Amino acid sequence: MTLLEQAATDEHLAVELVQNVHAPVVRERFQVLVSQRLLNYLAATSTLADHTLLIMNGRTGLLADEYGRRKVAFVAHPEVPFMSRLRNFTLHYKLPVLGHTVSFDAVNTSAQTMKSDVELSATELLQWDGWTRPAEEFIRQQGNAVQVLPVVRTHHELVNEFNIWLHTELVSENAAGIAQLNELIVERNAILAGVDMDTARLITEEWTTRRATLPASQ
Repeated sequence: MTLLEQAATDEHLAVELVQNVHAPVVRERFQVLVSQRLLNYLAATSTLADHTLLIMNGRTGLLADEYGRRKVAFVAHPEVPFMSRLRNFTLHYKLPVLGHTVSFDAVNTSAQTMKSDVELSATELLQWDGWTRPAEEFIRQQGNAVQVLPVVRTHHELVNEFNIWLHTELVSENAAGIAQLNELIVERNAILAGVDMDTARLITEEWTTRRATLPASQ
């Protein structure tokens, strides 16, 4: 989203994405990075969905019932089926071509504003016959192009909200078992480091904090 937001707010970058005066070095590099990270995002969220389904498969009870209700509400948002099928589009059909539109209002005045969007062509997307009905309807409702930033932003918020809720509930449901597992990890670290349990607990907390703050690439 950092790349997409920069294209939406940085006038220099926005102009570079549409100019035809000199070699399109910036545009080509930008398109490579956005395509790569969009594909990574689609693959990651698909994997998360697969793991969630595996965890919840065969479960019964209050948590399973609430999960079912929340899942129905989750997939009712059109961005969810669209992004799910866009993953299949990019993996099994082709990488979509990124388009860019830029417009300015009140040019050369203090009130000048810019609108810059990274887009996917609706015509190109609809050439594929693998869309579900909700996903296809969503594409058609966007007109000539699907603007990438608002779709990714909304999808990201929905995925986060749904999975943070589920993670919190699962942790609460399995608190005793998780506490026992964490204690085993501390005992293992005490053996590996040759220290007492209190020192091992401090080491374990430090390692956990470091892992949590590592860049995603690491």
